[in-house]
Amino acid sequence: MIPHLIEIFLTFVIGSGALFFGQQSAVLPLDTLPLSSDRRASLQETPQPQPPADEPDIEQMNNGRTVYLNNYCGTCHTLAAIDARGVFGPSHDHIATIATERIANPLYRGKAATGEEYIRESILEPGIYIAPGGMLAHQQMPPFSQLSQEDLDSLVYFLMQQK
Repeated sequence: MIPHLIEIFLTFVIGSGALFFGQQSAVLPLDTLPLSSDRRASLQETPQPQPPADEPDIEQMNNGRTVYLNNYCGTCHTLAAIDARGVFGPSHDHIATIATERIANPLYRGKAATGEEYIRESILEPGIYIAPGGMLAHQQMPPFSQLSQEDLDSLVYFLMQQK
């Protein structure tokens, strides 16, 4: 127990870079500490800074959400993120992940090579691949080719955030 406490104390001291004795402080070199060479090496390693996580573009997310709502996508599709409870088409929950799986399906005959391309293709040409989960509809989804390029891009971006 005592050796473990000493190691914790020394780790703290090394982390702060100094030992405090009254009013003065002294820097203690790592090689003078009674630590194993592996432990000393692990304490000397400087962690590499992590790149920032990709932050979603809030404005484009909101625009895509508006396009989704204004075109009544939630009438047919479920999407928990906006409390859409459609029953006719397949769910849009986790669609960014599912889209990648669908293009790997041997039954898929479209041209998309990425999840983003698949979502775009499904909006413009929904008959290329009839996704499972839309069994209550008597008609397939109509193409939404009337969307402006900006609205289409925002809608695709919004759906790509549903991971």
